[in-house]
Amino acid sequence: MGIPFRDGQRPAFRHRTEAGQHLAKGLQSYANRSDVLVVGLPRGGIPVAFEVARALHAPLDICKSQHPRELIVAIPVAPREVCQMLADEVDRVVCLATPSPFYAIALWYENFSQTSDAEVCDLLAPQSQNISLVPSPA
Repeated sequence: MGIPFRDGQRPAFRHRTEAGQHLAKGLQSYANRSDVLVVGLPRGGIPVAFEVARALHAPLDICKSQHPRELIVAIPVAPREVCQMLADEVDRVVCLATPSPFYAIALWYENFSQTSDAEVCDLLAPQSQNISLVPSPA
């Protein structure tokens, strides 16, 4: 899957929202399926996961302790070694870019500002883009 590159070297994700939109393109085989749940990691992972859930027409959650039939880890950018380690633990890893040297996630975004609690709450609100939420276990 192609992603935009800046200076011939770096993915030019403008922000987490754009990264989630690009990531969703690689997950379209999971769209419109009743057995799909998108789980985002608070806080910064929620804007990414929200875009994936919206594109796949899937529910979004932040905590799931059930044992899924299939576990897919989808991330916009990560070190190659991390992807390899994850591949040993999950069924599938989808990663848009594995730059080397990696240094830090923030370097691969034009805007990697902190995600606020209010933004996370807004994205997880049931009325957000008509994405239904799966209640988290107590």
